[in-house]
Amino acid sequence: MSSEVFQPKSGDYLMCLHGCNELSPFVLSTGQSCNSGFAVMPCCLRDGMLGVTTSSSNNNWGIDDDTARYSIQVGYLAGKFGVGKVAAISKSITNRFLIIIGDYWDNQCEQLDGETKS
Repeated sequence: MSSEVFQPKSGDYLMCLHGCNELSPFVLSTGQSCNSGFAVMPCCLRDGMLGVTTSSSNNNWGIDDDTARYSIQVGYLAGKFGVGKVAAISKSITNRFLIIIGDYWDNQCEQLDGETKS
């Protein structure tokens, strides 16, 4: 994603609904670096993408229940970014029902390319 297209400002609130794979961590990272609040509802999270695996390579063990696997991955993602709030909507709406909610961060907003923004 280009920083010319997506550059939130301090105090903005980012929302990501059904952010697949790398999109959810990208929005969390951007919110953290730009002093923004956020609500992220992850969708597809590939096994191993976040550094956590829920099955063995030879299928000797694993978590077969998709809801449990999804919940573990979302919890890991929230913890990775130090977020203490995970909420849920009704599973009758979607099977990807968890929302990671963050308040404003206390650090200075930085450009996505690494340059400090004034």
